[in-house]
Amino acid sequence: MIELDWHESAMVNKLKITALPVIHWSKRSFFETNDTLWAGFAIEGTDGKRLYFGGDAEYGPIYEEIGKGYDGFDLAIISIGAFLLRKVMNGAHCVPESCFQLGLDLGADTLLGIHWGTVRLGDDGFDDAPKRFVAAGRNAGIADDRVWIMRIGETRVLPRRPKPDS
Repeated sequence: MIELDWHESAMVNKLKITALPVIHWSKRSFFETNDTLWAGFAIEGTDGKRLYFGGDAEYGPIYEEIGKGYDGFDLAIISIGAFLLRKVMNGAHCVPESCFQLGLDLGADTLLGIHWGTVRLGDDGFDDAPKRFVAAGRNAGIADDRVWIMRIGETRVLPRRPKPDS
């Protein structure tokens, strides 16, 4: 096992894995709350492609800071489901529109919505999250081929994000 603090990295099978902050509460027992880190990860391959995996997350300004500090991502894998009831899920899961903004704040070229439709964890409907996530992309003028909702077992080739003009 490798333990990492936020912004620390380790090499695993030629992949650079960096632990990143995520807005979410943590609890290991009845008596300990928010005394452990909740982390997402930047995963960078030898070809320079960079992925963001955040797991469960609430929206906040930290993601824009991460995007700037890590120069964006080719793909952001973002949890979009289990967002209702807000009084229960607030602070742990963002609404799909905010999840989409989280990906934009990270500087991700392609956004993949996950964590929806398998097990009902919240009061949102079975396909509310993906519909709202895709609609947020369209409302932001992002091409459909950059906003992914995948079927179980589906694979896709990840295009490299365009490099900014120098």
